Amino acid sequence: MSGWSKNLLSKAGKDILLKTVAQAMPQFAMSVFLLPSQFCQSIEKLMNSFWWGGKGQNSKGIHWMSWTRMAVPKNFGGLGFKQVRAFNVVMLGKQGWRFLTRPEALVSRVFKAMYFPTSSFLEAHLGANPSSCWRSILESQSLLLEGIRRRVGNGRDTLIWGSPWLNDSQQPCILTERPPFMPNLPIKFLIESGSRHWKEEVVREWFLPVDVQRILALPLGTISDDNWYWEGPSWGAYSVKEGYRRSVGEFTVCPGFSKWRQLWRVLVAPKLKVCVWRALRDILPTISSLNSKVIVGVWAIWKARNKAVWERQVPTPQSTVCLIWKLCKEWHERAVPDCNGRGWAGRGVSGTVQAGPRAMAGAVAGAVLGAVPGVSSACRCFVDAAFAPDSGRVAFGCALFSPTNCFLAAINGELLCSPDPLMAEAMACREALSWIKMLDIHNVEILMDCQRVVSAISDTSFSLTSYFGSLIFDCKALLVGFCSSSISFVRRELNVVAHSLARRAEARRSVWVSTPPNFVIPLLR
Repeated sequence: MSGWSKNLLSKAGKDILLKTVAQAMPQFAMSVFLLPSQFCQSIEKLMNSFWWGGKGQNSKGIHWMSWTRMAVPKNFGGLGFKQVRAFNVVMLGKQGWRFLTRPEALVSRVFKAMYFPTSSFLEAHLGANPSSCWRSILESQSLLLEGIRRRVGNGRDTLIWGSPWLNDSQQPCILTERPPFMPNLPIKFLIESGSRHWKEEVVREWFLPVDVQRILALPLGTISDDNWYWEGPSWGAYSVKEGYRRSVGEFTVCPGFSKWRQLWRVLVAPKLKVCVWRALRDILPTISSLNSKVIVGVWAIWKARNKAVWERQVPTPQSTVCLIWKLCKEWHERAVPDCNGRGWAGRGVSGTVQAGPRAMAGAVAGAVLGAVPGVSSACRCFVDAAFAPDSGRVAFGCALFSPTNCFLAAINGELLCSPDPLMAEAMACREALSWIKMLDIHNVEILMDCQRVVSAISDTSFSLTSYFGSLIFDCKALLVGFCSSSISFVRRELNVVAHSLARRAEARRSVWVSTPPNFVIPLLR
């Protein structure tokens, strides 16, 4: 990095160079070996010095912000750099994930035979004579333990107590204590043989009410095998992005400005966006910022030192302090009030960036909503799920219309589901497809306002390892049974009928045929 030329690069150019070269070069080594902590700190120090360096060869520049604050995602007020040590552990987590999800691979079989022959990677220990590679990979064990979960299929390979198989981010294990006379049985003893239902009587007899509610809310899909999945937006597969997010923790938006996402999407030169970012973070070399860095005081001390070395005169501390006050007074007297400090720049930039979303919202509100696109020869089924935070109830609603937009039927009811909006939407879609299949309708188009469910069903390479993936698998299997079927996304304001049905759902399911319910009739006019 010392040989890179800084004279021809702006701050934005340095940003790209560091992310594409400096942070990318050691990735292969970091995926196998754990780099020493001091070495990781040296890399961060070099990158920080390069980014803040001036134009000259020996100009180090002023480091206005630490690397930890710069290594915050751009949407939260940082520049999106990586913390090298945390990123190294996350890269090693990919190897541990392969040990769990691909036990048939040659490298998994070799490491298992040497270090954990009678257990899994999650219960493995360092051992008496560990190699450097194994010592490094084992550092990611604690990270995997935080985010890894077990999805129940047939329940043969997962134990009831001690395994993280519940769909609960805070406490994925069973809270009920195991009776001393009872062995740690597999989960298959809680599932009805030959069906995909829980033994409700056994569950209520063995466990506490809090565990009963969480167990019965788990969907048992048609996927038979138990498997591991990663808890997070990645929908089951461990990724470096999700692992890094869990490793460094959740970020909060820095106070004073919150429109960072809109700022980085503005269509201007990258160096201008970096300049605006520096102004909003108050790290431009303005008068107030230089005073906060005590630049005047440092310069006065340096001047006193030179006077002692070259003129053989040693100033007293009192005279140096008086010089500092004098210089500060002169600066404040000559400074122009309109261009003074953070207030002017902050107000101007913040107002400019915030004006963009308001103008865009006005344009969207003024647009005329078009008709819902779809296949003219297929029936349309609007599906939605609703969640009541006060009572914890989850419900679904479906409204079926003919190709000529005539009301055919509707259904709503409660769902035994965990309080997860994504799981509720996927379960509502599965219930709607099962209901349409019972009506013996062969051509149907499903319309939902949940883009993630629609994308997951349409994606052929979607991971099916999580509970959400199990519901997606069931939805795909039901869609195949129709002669002609499709699923599309619809805006929330065009899905009000299904939403109203879900909000009015009761404990028992209600079905309407030919005649819609009274509370839906005003929405159809």
